[in-house]
Amino acid sequence: ATGGGPRVVFGRKAQLLAEDLCIRFGAREPRLAFKDMGGLSVGSDAETVALLRRKGVITVDPVLAERIEKGRSIMAHGPAEVSLRAAGALACRRVAEALVRRGEEVTCVEVWRYLDLIVKDSYYRKVKEMEAREESQAAKEEKISEIKEEEAPKNKSLMEGVWGPEVKHHITQDTCHY
Repeated sequence: ATGGGPRVVFGRKAQLLAEDLCIRFGAREPRLAFKDMGGLSVGSDAETVALLRRKGVITVDPVLAERIEKGRSIMAHGPAEVSLRAAGALACRRVAEALVRRGEEVTCVEVWRYLDLIVKDSYYRKVKEMEAREESQAAKEEKISEIKEEEAPKNKSLMEGVWGPEVKHHITQDTCHY
């Protein structure tokens, strides 16, 4: 992506492969127990950026916010998309730094994976709630309640208190402010 400036490469798929191989096979295959996993870049997918926006970590100017909220596309590889992706990656790094200052041993990649789990968990709960709505009215209320209690993200307290000003970003149509 260029965003009108220097070329920025988001090589996430190759890095995801390395992460997955290390996580899945690193314990039993020394050649896949990569020691530099913390140096990989973090995910900057639309879902992670949306979650960070909901948490107030990334803010966008009103014109861009309206465009996003109305579901209108932004220019692929344009300034807004590049800024949003870069802000998402930097936010994960800053959240990790804030957690390390609190005494947690965590990398920015682990923060991104955690946020990705929250996004997937939220999607899973929405699907389950839609299925529950199709059931009888009496069973619906009970099932939605069970889903919300049982499927809450684990280690929720890990991220509490790290959404402070040191990790926040503001995105305009043309640039990202850190």
